[in-house]
Amino acid sequence: MTDRNTISSSGKQQGRRRALLRSLVLLLAMAPVSLASAQDIKRVTVVSAREGAVVGTVAATGTVVAREEVPVHAEVDGGIIRAVLVDAGEYAEAGMPLAEIDTADAELALDRNTVELRRARMMIAQETARLEKARVSEAEAGKELERSRSLTAEGASSERMFSEHENEHARAAVDLEIAGQTLQVAHAELELIEHNRA
Repeated sequence: MTDRNTISSSGKQQGRRRALLRSLVLLLAMAPVSLASAQDIKRVTVVSAREGAVVGTVAATGTVVAREEVPVHAEVDGGIIRAVLVDAGEYAEAGMPLAEIDTADAELALDRNTVELRRARMMIAQETARLEKARVSEAEAGKELERSRSLTAEGASSERMFSEHENEHARAAVDLEIAGQTLQVAHAELELIEHNRA
């Protein structure tokens, strides 16, 4: 019996070995099929989009065309171009001088404006003095009118004299008003001249 047990157990082992060997051969036979289908699968990596610099250079040949044309004009009207500093098609940065303009007319206009500015400041000084003089005259005429009023009430002065003092005070008040308005006009002219200068 022991021989039979040994034989039958060794037969069972061989059967298992054969079954294992068949399974292994079957797996190996299927391996190329499963490897081929694994190669068809493409792996994808997903990342969030972000802003950044692209590092690298590319050499290319081509033509660069401006998206839009920018009109160029001088800050001063009516100037004569003395020299052109940039030719058509050359690179120019914003604020870069493109040409030189003859400034003789502009310098003459500036000189005229300087004279007008001085004249306007002188007029303000004169009108300020005239206003102060008119204030003093109006105050004196007011005092004289009050004195004449009290003298007329006492009978020491005539109605005619009171009337003359009343008229002098009215004229002084009008002169004061005119001097104030003239000074305002002189200040407005000065502001206009300073604005034109800028």
